[in-house]
Amino acid sequence: MEKIIHTEKWYVLVKDGVVVQKQPYHEDGFIEAPKDIVCGFLYDGKEFTAPPVTEYNEEV
Repeated sequence: MEKIIHTEKWYVLVKDGVVVQKQPYHEDGFIEAPKDIVCGFLYDGKEFTAPPVTEYNEEV
């Protein structure tokens, strides 16, 4: 059975300005992030933003 983790703090790993990993515990290289941030979001060192819509990721 999968363990469900409820936490207010989440940590992300950012590579070249893009969130590539999210987890509920801190490790070297990870920064604290809001819980609604997901992999693929952009980070400019100050704020997280959703990636721009392109013809490859637009909603149908």
